[in-house]
Amino acid sequence: MQRYATAVFFAAMALGVLLCRGLPVVLWGLAALLTAGTGIFLYFSKGRKSLGTGSGVGLALVLAVFFAGGWRGGLYFSRMDAVQEALPWYQPVEYTARVSQVPSYGGKQVRYVQLDEFCAGRQGCLPREYAWTMAVPLSDTLEVGDRVEGRAVLLPLQGALWAGEPDFRSIQRHKGVVGQLRDAGYRVVGREEFSGSALREAVRVAVREALMRGGVSRSAAELTLAVLLGDKGAIDPQTKKAYQLSGAMHLLVVSGLHVGIVAGIVLALTFFLKRHRWLRTAVVLALLWGYGFLTGYSPPILRALWMFSVLLLSRLGKGRYFSLGALCLAGWVDLVLRPQDIYSAGFQMSYAATAAVILSYGPIARVSREWKAGWRFTGRLLGVTLAAQLALLPFILYYFDYLNLLFPVANLLLVPLVSYGVIPIGGLLTVLSCAGLQVPWLAGVYNVLTDFCTGVASEISQRDFFAVSGVGLSLGGALLVGALCAGVFVWRRSRRWALALALWGGVACCVEYLCARPVYPFVGKKDGGYVLAVDEDRQVKLERGTVVRVGDRTIRAFPRRGECTSGGEEILLVREFAEPERPPAGIVLAGDAWWEDAFRWREYARKWNVPLYDMRERGYFRCGEWWKASEGMRK
Repeated sequence: MQRYATAVFFAAMALGVLLCRGLPVVLWGLAALLTAGTGIFLYFSKGRKSLGTGSGVGLALVLAVFFAGGWRGGLYFSRMDAVQEALPWYQPVEYTARVSQVPSYGGKQVRYVQLDEFCAGRQGCLPREYAWTMAVPLSDTLEVGDRVEGRAVLLPLQGALWAGEPDFRSIQRHKGVVGQLRDAGYRVVGREEFSGSALREAVRVAVREALMRGGVSRSAAELTLAVLLGDKGAIDPQTKKAYQLSGAMHLLVVSGLHVGIVAGIVLALTFFLKRHRWLRTAVVLALLWGYGFLTGYSPPILRALWMFSVLLLSRLGKGRYFSLGALCLAGWVDLVLRPQDIYSAGFQMSYAATAAVILSYGPIARVSREWKAGWRFTGRLLGVTLAAQLALLPFILYYFDYLNLLFPVANLLLVPLVSYGVIPIGGLLTVLSCAGLQVPWLAGVYNVLTDFCTGVASEISQRDFFAVSGVGLSLGGALLVGALCAGVFVWRRSRRWALALALWGGVACCVEYLCARPVYPFVGKKDGGYVLAVDEDRQVKLERGTVVRVGDRTIRAFPRRGECTSGGEEILLVREFAEPERPPAGIVLAGDAWWEDAFRWREYARKWNVPLYDMRERGYFRCGEWWKASEGMRK
């Protein structure tokens, strides 16, 4: 059982981070210290030589890791909540900030850049880990590292205004984005030349320009930046959508495949250090982590880097490498350093797919051992692809609600082409172009190869009659499907654990279904207007002056000045500010209210101690939900 200790600790840590909001941070920390102290006391009092020989010791340590995960996650999110509480929402401020991210593509007129190192007068400066988004015209030539100052209104992130819509607010918050700036004019006042993000962006720009000078087309250069340096923002939206809908998006995500190829190249180039094992290992690790820096240290690349580091160090010490243990160790370290990654779809899908490949490759290799070389390679590639897609099934249906059943065909064609064509040739052309050497015929071959890969992805993505969509998988359903898929992978090793996983998935699904708050009736925005959804079939359009009775509550939509005459009984759905004749029972602020009106409504609610629900900040309004006067209001 000691072999799977890292897996148990990783699962305990992840569960603690997920449940971190259930208890105060102080209680999580005290519980972690208490259980860790209990485990240490039991270990020394019984004179055990190994932690695994005492079930009490092992249980205490697992609980200590669980509580430590809750403490670490609670510490991070409590800091973000404190930052959110202190910000002057819907108010104009004078600010200075640094541009940290500039996408190559955007909408028809604007694109959203990210700013960090935000300072706003009396509010002080936010930590660098917290960022803001700001819409700027496509014609603006902002670059990463530029320092800007100006005047802007602080807006909360937009929540989901209809049940079933993706909650991009939570997704952005887990990435460290605290809000949006509605710019009222900015100017560039300087540039930070020596920051990590500015250096990374400068390298990417230099590589793109060098490739295009060497004869590589723009689309091929953008694909190279995505495949080699993890710059998915450089790809045009149509190409990105084609790879995503065809089930081959993982080829554009720098992960273990790319790190493995880079590691093989680096090991081959350092052959002359074969007798100096320590030096060679140090050089390889330094180059691999330097490559990770250029890609931005996303969760998949961090996972691959930690696993390769464990592999190289274990070989250096002549130890035995256990791939599943290395995977869980990488996840445990990632959660300690960046607990917010647990909510990232990239983190979840990367670890799930890698675990599936590790658990299934042995049986697949044994089955195909007697096959001919060509068939053996094809069979193993197809088997590993199917295993990875099976592990990703609950995530794909839950996050994207779309599954192309032709994904085995796409991966069977594109994985060899990208692994043995696009990455090596693209890397070679990058080195040659940056050195000032041009090989026109190689650039022409590379252009044809990348266009062919994009064409295959595009053709398969258009075969939507082979796609599954509209499932609407809930969180409980995703947990059940995930538990069943995990049971398939552990069935050959332990049928008892497979059945236990299926049982736990069923219990989690039932608990989530029973504990989920009822959605109907709710007020949301649909087709440009606000609607009261009574149930799945009945909807009432809320126009100016509409009065609707919902249970023991009365909702008046967009009243004019003085129309609220039944003080303390009606809930007002408001947009433009019009002071009621009497304080209402509550105020629901529409998600598209202008910032000046939103500020005046919040001040009115604070003055008269009226509960206020901000749909922009909290999403659609459940009519059966009770909320206090202090909720939804920020000072």
